[in-house]
Amino acid sequence: MFPNLEAEREKKGMLRGDLARYLGITRDTYANWLEGRFPVPRCYVNKLCKFFNCSAEYLFSGAYVKRRYRHFLPVMFF
Repeated sequence: MFPNLEAEREKKGMLRGDLARYLGITRDTYANWLEGRFPVPRCYVNKLCKFFNCSAEYLFSGAYVKRRYRHFLPVMFF
């Protein structure tokens, strides 16, 4: 769902579980974000941007968002 986020994670040599631990969430929560089941809360968007030194627009570009969560997408970028 978020190819740039996954690419940045792989560049750092991290597994999904490693990034989940850094964020203080479960691996299942991270997987739910990637699969579009739940939106990424803004506090985690900010933490990811700082960690990867990237903008939210870059990390979450190309995202496919399930129809029922599209209304959350603008919230993630502010």
